[in-house]
Amino acid sequence: MKQLLFTTTALALAASACTSAPRDAGFGDVADTAKTRGGVSPAWTRTPDADREADRIVRETLAQPLTAEAVVRVAILHNRDLQAVYEELGISRGQLIQAGLPDNPVFVWDTWFFNAGTSFEGALFQNLISVFTIPLRREIQGEQFEAAKRRVAAAVLATIGDARRAYVTFLTQRQLVDMERAVVTATEASYLTAERLRQAGNVPQLTVLRERALYEESKLQLNVALEQLAAAREALNQVMSLSGSMTTWTVPAGWSPVGPPAATVAAGEARPGVTGLEPGDTTVLELDKVAKVPGPTPTPMADTPLDAARKLAGPPRADNLSTPPGSGTADAASPAPDPAMPDLSWLGALSEPGGAGLPDPLVPSQERSEAVERRIVERSLVLSGQRHLIEAQATRLKLRNILALFPFLNVGITTEKGAGSSEFGLGPSVATPIPVFDLGQGIRPEEASRLRQRLETFLSTATSLRSLARTAEVRLQTTRERAAYLRDVVLPLHASLVAESQLQYNAMALTPFDLLLAKRQQIAAGRAYLLTLRAYWLAYADLQQLLDGSVPPMPGAPGLFVGPVLAPMPTVPAMGMN
Repeated sequence: MKQLLFTTTALALAASACTSAPRDAGFGDVADTAKTRGGVSPAWTRTPDADREADRIVRETLAQPLTAEAVVRVAILHNRDLQAVYEELGISRGQLIQAGLPDNPVFVWDTWFFNAGTSFEGALFQNLISVFTIPLRREIQGEQFEAAKRRVAAAVLATIGDARRAYVTFLTQRQLVDMERAVVTATEASYLTAERLRQAGNVPQLTVLRERALYEESKLQLNVALEQLAAAREALNQVMSLSGSMTTWTVPAGWSPVGPPAATVAAGEARPGVTGLEPGDTTVLELDKVAKVPGPTPTPMADTPLDAARKLAGPPRADNLSTPPGSGTADAASPAPDPAMPDLSWLGALSEPGGAGLPDPLVPSQERSEAVERRIVERSLVLSGQRHLIEAQATRLKLRNILALFPFLNVGITTEKGAGSSEFGLGPSVATPIPVFDLGQGIRPEEASRLRQRLETFLSTATSLRSLARTAEVRLQTTRERAAYLRDVVLPLHASLVAESQLQYNAMALTPFDLLLAKRQQIAAGRAYLLTLRAYWLAYADLQQLLDGSVPPMPGAPGLFVGPVLAPMPTVPAMGMN
């Protein structure tokens, strides 16, 4: 019996002594893979000092115009989702350590009280199955640890790819904006030339209207390109996990991913108040400046040209989309009023806790953008849920630290009949493990990694919410401007174009197909107006949903989730014998 006890103890001690795992949780292998295949060495900021050093490097990098390599470097150092993925290594390392530990021996003490006196008995139990299965458990967990290292390495390479794609997309979109600006300049020159020729009597009014239509269409396309540029910039902000003052980065002027350098706005130029637009960009469509462009002055060539034009093509009617869904529609029996632009006064009514209302929502404002971001973060139910999960994980860490040493303490009542006597003894019985082998070497780092993972996920979600807020606000502003411009400038212009085409057709100067082409263009303008109104109300709904505390189905939003529930706690044997 003594030999068996000695052998068992020796095996358990040898098994616990062999329990080991990489101190860096295998991150060195991940870094080597990322360096070899992606050309960048990642950093795991697990300590406050490491986090401060990474933040210093990121800010120094952002202070200079960003190149593709700089974007990748910032993403690898600062992407909060990636830092949360790194914690999978810590979790897997803790599980690997725990798999190499035998169960602690269980000490049982019984006491019986007889009339003749008190009897004691003590026993020590060791779960031999937990000792003999250590090699198998370590093999299983070792394979899972290797799989975790490869998952993390794949996530690093995926982040590198996302950063490169986002950077190229942004630069390409900026070139498209430059091209659209050139188109606006060219069509404006063409329109002004046609107007001067008309004033000299060299071209008809129809030619001027056609050139004006091309000019206005080019401005609309530039507005769309600027909105897409803001979205591309926010996609780059998200992959680098940037918010606040960090989002004011620039890129080298004149640099392009492909082809010759394009003329761009000089880096560092003051930008307007619309958050998310590039330095020097405006939203282009400014109704108060339209009057500066000479407008057409059609001269009737028939007795009732306007009546004929109205019969041929009345102005598009979008009354049912000019008010929020569910607010009712115009009476079909009454004349339809002019489509009214959506009202944004609801946004101005927002107020911060204890503060005044936000600035005018119709005027681009950096102050309003920051206030909207703060309100969205404060009211987010996603972040609120993650806060509770962080508190739960912190409490769980405290509990697991206690249970690691004393997972159970069984107290009961035992009886025994005395030898050669009919008397029964009654007394207490206590069973508890003795922390000899398993001192929580694996449990504590595993739970600490889970807590850090929760914190990184929370920071990532907050950054993504701020980016979604900026994106939704830019969409709201640009779609409203386009809808107003289509209603006040483009639709009347196409009505005049159809009327002038009708006059020229009556004078046998145009073919029926030219007249039908003008009509089709008017219909296309009306369709664009309706689709733009729809886009406005969708942007309105997205921003309102963000302000209400939920996350709309916007690009970049699928990654926002509360997260999985806590991992199940280990079960405790009923009698305390593992």
